[in-house]
Amino acid sequence: MVLRKVTTPKTGPLSSIPAAGKIAFGAAIINNGTDQAVYASAADTDEILGFAVQPANNVVLRSDGFYQQYDDVPYANSGEINALVIALGATNIIKGDFLEVAALGGAGGSGAWGVLAEAGNLAGATKTITSVAQAAESVTLAASMATPAAGVAIGDAQITMAAGAIATMGLVEGDYVMLRDADGDTQLNRVKSLTSTVITLQEPSTVALTVADNDLVHRVAQIKVKIL
Repeated sequence: MVLRKVTTPKTGPLSSIPAAGKIAFGAAIINNGTDQAVYASAADTDEILGFAVQPANNVVLRSDGFYQQYDDVPYANSGEINALVIALGATNIIKGDFLEVAALGGAGGSGAWGVLAEAGNLAGATKTITSVAQAAESVTLAASMATPAAGVAIGDAQITMAAGAIATMGLVEGDYVMLRDADGDTQLNRVKSLTSTVITLQEPSTVALTVADNDLVHRVAQIKVKIL
């Protein structure tokens, strides 16, 4: 897909902060304590600075769709934006649902990616103390995840999926994807190219995916949200 602009006509004023590491467009960010931006995790609800937006004036970044360490990251913390969202179960996000930073990772795994999911144990209908945004449009995500057809090693740049899986997930070139293993390790990546059964990643995988463990590849969508 061609990424939507994170900002909308209803986005509030922007601020900026240097990146401590890789930051995706539309991800929730926090200050790491040294005035640098890192991804927000589910535990960072009260510390979110805002959501990273694309660079102005058609600035070309070193990795398409991602800021790198020391890049200046503009961010929005009010109004409406196009945020990154994920389904952690067979659920869809409905307009009006409340959203929180997705609880990814666990057991020491890497889970801070600033991606949103339905608040309140995937319900979304009720505002919770961890809600950081409200969906301003609906998106179908119930079938947006699948287990690869073959294992993926750290450093691999391709993922082989079962016949029909990529189409069912709704994946297109340019989408963000989340690689997620049963041990709690995760990686936010992008689709560089696709065939009917093979995903070529923009960045080498930092996560080992095992078929027997039902490890997952998730499509990460962009939807319009109101920042709370």
